[in-house]
Amino acid sequence: MQSACSNIPTRSRFASRRSLKGTKGFTLFEVGIAGAVLVMGLVSAIVSMQRGFQMIDTARNSTLAAQIMQSEVERLRLLSWTDLNTTTIVPSSGTIDLSQVYSANSGIASKFTATRTVTPNPGREGTMVDIVISVNWTSYGVTHTRSFKTRYSKDGLYDYYYTKHS
Repeated sequence: MQSACSNIPTRSRFASRRSLKGTKGFTLFEVGIAGAVLVMGLVSAIVSMQRGFQMIDTARNSTLAAQIMQSEVERLRLLSWTDLNTTTIVPSSGTIDLSQVYSANSGIASKFTATRTVTPNPGREGTMVDIVISVNWTSYGVTHTRSFKTRYSKDGLYDYYYTKHS
């Protein structure tokens, strides 16, 4: 009886072994380059994500700063001209105590600093004031500032309620 191997020509048996010996894997240098490319890609992705989170944080805090400024402007608009010009009620400049305004959320009061400046409008002293509200905060080691400027006039739109209904 002949074995199954004896039917295979001798030459093809050795040729298949030679072709397996001739194939090579990647060299150590090629594997190192591939690993370096992979590491660079991962590092870039992590840095991009961190930068994105910083941008989201800045946008969120800018929105909160705008809400703080808008809230203060609305509070001042509810005052009469006499109350607005009384330095005991609204000092001409100073820090706004956010802990009283946002007593339910102490995080806002601890993160943000708001200042208000009320100055007479040049050429219209006694009838118009300029109000500037600035909000400052620090995140990721960078200090940010947002400001809002408006005007308030005697017997104007803001004072209309008090003169007609008093």
